[in-house]
Amino acid sequence: MPQISIWREALVGLAAGLVWYGCWKLLTHLLRGEGAKRRKTLRYLMPTLMLAGSWAVFLALSEPRWPTGGVIALLLNGTLFLFILADAPALYLSGSLLNLAVVAGLPALYQGLMASAVAWLVWFGIIRLCEWRGEVNAHVSLRITG
Repeated sequence: MPQISIWREALVGLAAGLVWYGCWKLLTHLLRGEGAKRRKTLRYLMPTLMLAGSWAVFLALSEPRWPTGGVIALLLNGTLFLFILADAPALYLSGSLLNLAVVAGLPALYQGLMASAVAWLVWFGIIRLCEWRGEVNAHVSLRITG
């Protein structure tokens, strides 16, 4: 069994942390920009894009001919890893409920629909929570002048 370098694992962990931090900073930046324009499109667009990405990851990982060697495999697996990190909250909750649906014996169509609905609702909830937090922390000015 080949030994895994501690430095390699540390670099992967550091990269994962930086990706996680960057994704959340990007999300807060997008929310601030959208809040200033008083639009609410990110509230529906972001969950839909993340759901489409989740399905792309699922289809890619279920493909038996997925490349396992070379530069192409490194790029594809790296991209999937970064997306999985960014989509971790939705994947965790929808995966947990999907396990319960499998144990309960639900048909595959219902399992997919349930996991999709949960993943979409998780991201919608995250966006709404961030919007609410931004509204609560907004500075109030009475503009009282003497």
